[in-house]
Amino acid sequence: KFNRLLREEPKLNYDLTVERAGRRRDLEATLVPFAELFRKRLGVDLQNLTPELVDQLGLGRLGGVETGLFVSRVEKGSPADEATLEKYCVINGIGGRRVRNDLDAFVVLSKLERGKTVTLSFLVPQTRGDLILGYREKLAGVKLR
Repeated sequence: KFNRLLREEPKLNYDLTVERAGRRRDLEATLVPFAELFRKRLGVDLQNLTPELVDQLGLGRLGGVETGLFVSRVEKGSPADEATLEKYCVINGIGGRRVRNDLDAFVVLSKLERGKTVTLSFLVPQTRGDLILGYREKLAGVKLR
């Protein structure tokens, strides 16, 4: 029934009635868009890699569109900023779990508590001018907000 509601009436807040062991309970569910969760917890805007981005960034040999999540913006003073992430980095792991796309990252981040420190694994572009020569992997501890 919930999946039908999502298709027919896409919104962020839903009132639900759950029945378990003969008991009914009214609940309110609030959906959080992936982008909002990443911004809220890490202070970063992320996007899935596309074939075009993979070509532009030279990520074909590193896993293509499943290399990780492209960092398109980092909020100053955020956990991501403190971990030295910057635009054009690619996050490929959170808390020891491989991250290939926004769903992978959402699953990991949504289970972690505020204030917990987790290890981010990310690729940092090595550049000369506007040319990306390659990437080096970096690990950094991040305190989630």
